Amino acid sequence: MSFFRTAHRLARSLIHFNKVMNEFSEKGIKFKSITEPFIDTTETSVHSSFIVNIFASLAELERDIIIERTKAGLESARNRGAILGAPKGLSSENKKKAKLCAYYFKEGILKVDDICNTVGISKGTYYTYLEYEGLKGKIRPYKKV
Repeated sequence: MSFFRTAHRLARSLIHFNKVMNEFSEKGIKFKSITEPFIDTTETSVHSSFIVNIFASLAELERDIIIERTKAGLESARNRGAILGAPKGLSSENKKKAKLCAYYFKEGILKVDDICNTVGISKGTYYTYLEYEGLKGKIRPYKKV
């Protein structure tokens, strides 16, 4: 399947090729490959339709194999005792930011927006950091105006 390896390729994978060909078909665009003469939708022929359908089937097979391998890999990792997903808690840099947020909150001299801009975080992260620092009961709910 050299049409995926040409200098100016149309698609990244069979799945992507199938998607592009379907979009072309829906928009009434005809396609003829210069390097692969069997990919030709400019003529109404049984062969071009057949080839596009074969690629569609291969794309579906490729997608199913990827899903199957991913599930098998995750299951294998779980069986080996691997902990999947992002690590729990905060990184050391974010712990510093949380302490800084708690300090500014306790001082009460800056508004929430100013604290967020100073520390470089969103309001949601700000409140998460305050909860992390044990200030959950002291947090007033944020109300949008």
